[in-house]
Amino acid sequence: MSRAFLIGLSLVSALLFRTPLALAAPEFGHIFTLLAHQGEVLVASERGLFVVAPGGAVSARSLREGGFQALTTDPTHPGRLIASTETAPVLRSDDGGRQWTTVSSDAKGPFAMLAAGAKGDGQLYGVSDALYASKDGGRHWQRVGNLPEKLIHLSASAVRAQRLYAGTMTGLELSDDGGAHWTRAGMSVLPTPLIQLTARSMDSNGGAV
Repeated sequence: MSRAFLIGLSLVSALLFRTPLALAAPEFGHIFTLLAHQGEVLVASERGLFVVAPGGAVSARSLREGGFQALTTDPTHPGRLIASTETAPVLRSDDGGRQWTTVSSDAKGPFAMLAAGAKGDGQLYGVSDALYASKDGGRHWQRVGNLPEKLIHLSASAVRAQRLYAGTMTGLELSDDGGAHWTRAGMSVLPTPLIQLTARSMDSNGGAV
């Protein structure tokens, strides 16, 4: 496994286990997504959207019945957020999650996970009964392939178009064609569940991931 994934996993571990226990406070309910965004950490939960400031202070950003099931950035518009809820498959926010606009009401959602493709690629990926992709900011979606078995988390490369990473209960799987096909990554003797991973732009040899 590349140094980039170890860095990503350590960052997520720091958020889950080293951030003060505010992240486990009762008012959050079930937490679906943690997203680093413009120096803050956004927490999408069944109660709504919360923000964790660099100093650790937590505040509510947008409360919503049913909350936000999935959250990611828009690869074509820095600063824009894309979310999915039970009542609105795709929502967009241009102010850090304070106000939301419905982008699509007939997407193949609601999506349990969302991932933004590489910079300049313009792809958004959504997980529901299969893997779907959108090239126009979430307005229209097309089925691109089946999901890896026992999927836990989906992430996309920040620099390599159509490179996707799937964390599953049995290990890591990769796709270089936008999710149409998947292959097992690594040579671990025992399968290792991956709860969440984050893709960084360079590996230990200076190569893009």
